[in-house]
Amino acid sequence: MTYGQPNVHVARAKALEGCRRQAQKNNVRATCEIRLSAASRGRDSGVAAYVECWIGGDVLYMKPNDCIRQGGRISSQSASRQPPVTTSLPATTPPPTATRPTPVPSKLVRDVQESLSKLGYSPGAVDGLLGPNTIAAVKAFQRDLEVTPTGAVSEELLFALNVVVAVREAGEPTETQAELKLISSGSGFLVNNTGYALTNHHVIEDCTAVAVVIDGESQQVKLAATDESNDLALLKLPGTYPNVAQFRESRSAVLGESVLVAGYPLRGILAKRLNVGTGEVSSLAGIGDDARLLQISAPVQPGNSGGPLLDKSATIIGVVVGKLSLKVAKITGDIPENVNFAIKGVIARGFLDIHGIEYDTSRASNVLDTTKIAAAARKFTVPVECWK
Repeated sequence: MTYGQPNVHVARAKALEGCRRQAQKNNVRATCEIRLSAASRGRDSGVAAYVECWIGGDVLYMKPNDCIRQGGRISSQSASRQPPVTTSLPATTPPPTATRPTPVPSKLVRDVQESLSKLGYSPGAVDGLLGPNTIAAVKAFQRDLEVTPTGAVSEELLFALNVVVAVREAGEPTETQAELKLISSGSGFLVNNTGYALTNHHVIEDCTAVAVVIDGESQQVKLAATDESNDLALLKLPGTYPNVAQFRESRSAVLGESVLVAGYPLRGILAKRLNVGTGEVSSLAGIGDDARLLQISAPVQPGNSGGPLLDKSATIIGVVVGKLSLKVAKITGDIPENVNFAIKGVIARGFLDIHGIEYDTSRASNVLDTTKIAAAARKFTVPVECWK
């Protein structure tokens, strides 16, 4: 596009065609070209300086407007043997595009983001910028405090956040939890760095409050989602975590493969530290050919429920769900040994996918020693407590 010269291309065409027609009438072979001024050469300004024509052995020059006015007639009055001195109009540049000012980070916003992250909310990057994720996290915190969720950042908001953070870090129970009693416990495992953990639905069912033991301290957590039919529950822990479980990239377990169960069974009776047991995948289905379950021979006790089932590469292939109930034993007239079950990893991953929870996967390639698998499980397996 040429700014300020809308008809220049038309002028070029008319000048050339006129000069050529006149040359043809005189039975003279002519070659005419538009020449640009030096100022406009090399850019699409479209400003013509003169018309250059070769007629026979002569070279004549004309201004485009002269050529047009005379209908292309080339004569000594309108042509010369030297290029005319012309000036070209500078091309008009388009107006500059308006740019938004660069946002300036705020220390107040950064402090609010850090406190929100410590409490398990998701403000996004801790960059001091009040973006949509930070506003959403502020509103969530305000709703938990039962105040109007405005999303606004203020010194008063930061003070409230710091009070809650101080209470959490001091390990003091909340007013609700202080009035409750611990009635049962299970296991769970972290699935991503933002503090989401998987466990069984029956572990947290009918609990007034749910807590997870982190670094020896019981901390109340949020129940993010449940799936009663598949016996799964999703917990949201406060803070961030560097070590998390990885699901096996292949979604299928293999009959007969070695597995390891990790968890905190009979907590308070047995050791409070992580307990592990080994076995094999005995069947690719559960009771009544339930395709959602794996049958395993690894020992499982009350409290193992919700813990991870790992393969020889320390990747997750299932969620431990329990052992064969005594009711079934009464029907068969015998107490079967080492008949335990786990929810298949594909079911657990589907549950996470439905709720938009990110998780890591890994190829089951390196076969690890049992001690290394147990060491890996210790980093992401946690006790889950039910308070009523």
